Amino acid sequence: MQHNPSDLDQGTLVFSDDFTRQSSGWPQQSLESGTNFEYGNGSYLIHTIGSLKAFARAPYFAASSHLQITAVATIPPDASPSAAIGVSCRGPATTARQIRYEFDLHRDGRWKIERRLGELSTLTRPVVLMQGQSESVQPTLPTTITAICDTTTDGSSVRLALYFNRILVGETASEAGSAPLGGWYASLTADGYRNAETTFTVNQFDLRSRGDYVKGDGGTTPSQTALPLQ
Repeated sequence: MQHNPSDLDQGTLVFSDDFTRQSSGWPQQSLESGTNFEYGNGSYLIHTIGSLKAFARAPYFAASSHLQITAVATIPPDASPSAAIGVSCRGPATTARQIRYEFDLHRDGRWKIERRLGELSTLTRPVVLMQGQSESVQPTLPTTITAICDTTTDGSSVRLALYFNRILVGETASEAGSAPLGGWYASLTADGYRNAETTFTVNQFDLRSRGDYVKGDGGTTPSQTALPLQ
């Protein structure tokens, strides 16, 4: 199934946050690694130190078989070219091998779609499914990142699509059997680099569902995590 820009306006808007209310449910915490999650000036801020990948779980706890995640985000101009902001969708934590797809945009315009199997830990290394370079996107300016995780009706596979500013840059599918029947949950992600301190800014976050969605286990996983980059 091909994804087109018109797809981005379909489905039901099930969650929307412009971060003007600091009680909207996003993680607000500092981790031992130095990673910090907070609201600030009508934005959501993820502050990383070193080569860490930070995850902030979205405060929407119903899973969708067709989940569209949109974040308007900025990477600071002085960040490393390898610093990245993105989103991810994950399957239920109750599955034996939890599945997570990660969609990253680097400051230098590189992008990638990755799959990670198992719970978040230093032992679960992501596998790159697709990657490329976007010449038109400027990640140091507010950029609209949209990812689609779309499970087939029989649950045998999942279609993945990545857009920047409503322009399709990558589309692929996972192998048969890797898509969870329980649907998808959403997170924000941010990749730091080496010893640098980097603050990523998110101004808007939306979720759309065009499939079945049910109340699920979204509240049972850690709301924030930071892992060493592999």
